[in-house]
Amino acid sequence: MGRKGLLGALALPVAVAAGVLVGLPKLLQRKFAPPKREQPHHPSDLGLDAEELWLTAIDGSRLRAWYIGRSRPSPVLIVLHGWGANASLMLPVAPAFHEGGYALLFIDVRSHGASDEVDHMSMFRFAQDLDTAIDWVRELPDVTGVGVLGHSVGAGAVILTASRRDDIDAVVAVGAFSHPWELVQQVPQMAALPGAAQWTILRTVERVGGFRMDDVAPRVRIGLVRCPLMLVHGANDEVISHEDFDELSRLSPPGSESLLVPGAVHDRLDEYVPELSHVLSFLAKHMHGPKE
Repeated sequence: MGRKGLLGALALPVAVAAGVLVGLPKLLQRKFAPPKREQPHHPSDLGLDAEELWLTAIDGSRLRAWYIGRSRPSPVLIVLHGWGANASLMLPVAPAFHEGGYALLFIDVRSHGASDEVDHMSMFRFAQDLDTAIDWVRELPDVTGVGVLGHSVGAGAVILTASRRDDIDAVVAVGAFSHPWELVQQVPQMAALPGAAQWTILRTVERVGGFRMDDVAPRVRIGLVRCPLMLVHGANDEVISHEDFDELSRLSPPGSESLLVPGAVHDRLDEYVPELSHVLSFLAKHMHGPKE
């Protein structure tokens, strides 16, 4: 999703808030729901044997997932897509990680891919669905470690989750932003409003969503991450600025790593594949198990 698309998607809470104010939240939620993007790949297209699963989210919704296992005890890497995307669009990174010795779990969060539709989504709900995936993996036999990798809004979610849990061994955040509300404020309709109106909408968004944006923002949560962290950013990312990458790198816990991928834009995961050897080296330092 390009910059215009992501900003439009992040305008969803604004639209929902406006709907609350005028009594039309359901209509606006339908109008500004996450876009349904194509699902062009299946693991079998890449020569990978995957089991299709249905996990149960915190609200009882079904989450579609693909588990690409291994024949021996191994670490598991959970892969989380961004807003309006799906597990299929994250599959370009699968062969490198599987060949590197990892079992993989790709999930569609609620209202994305093949998972159940819900009334609204947010980065906070992405993190809830990641919690569901981690809990499922932790029940598997022969798991020697658990890592998480998230992209865009999914990157914000993995940072949030890793700041609240002690059972994650490593986290990789690709294309993370500093604060979701700052992106929302770049939407032209929002930027044109006076400050008092923006404040009112923000508070309404938080009331509808059940969280405070300042409490979940990567800028706030990243220093609380409880496991080794790697930030990855495309050098030609046209959606999330380099300033966000630089800020999050400065705020990361000691020992965190950063990787700027030459030529990579925000949504083309295939452009990150040539540099995944650096990510594999990072994971190998912190996750246990076979590394063929």
